[in-house]
Amino acid sequence: MSPLDVWQHIAYNDRLFRRLPMIVVHAADPTVRRAALRAASPEEDVIMGAAARAAVEWGFPRIVVRGPREPPNPIPSHLTVLDVDETTLRAWEADRRALELPPTRAEYVAERVARAVEARADR
Repeated sequence: MSPLDVWQHIAYNDRLFRRLPMIVVHAADPTVRRAALRAASPEEDVIMGAAARAAVEWGFPRIVVRGPREPPNPIPSHLTVLDVDETTLRAWEADRRALELPPTRAEYVAERVARAVEARADR
């Protein structure tokens, strides 16, 4: 059974998995990818790469995180999208450096992504 067959089975046959705990990441930027992994709750999957496209097509994720310089993939309107572009990353970096004892860049971006994910997913 292919991964797509598994997704189809879940989508059509199992009401328990209508909203799988999942974050989908469309980002080549390693900082954004690591941040999404850190932002996910323990029971939540973070899907990247080819499987991400299938997950979005079937409408599974609670949020889609798009990194800088990513081509605009068609995302259904019922899904929540968090765009983390270059401007956002620069602003977060300036905020981080302004702190008296700044955390690492990876930790700070992960915290900001986690807050943004929670804020958008609660809508």
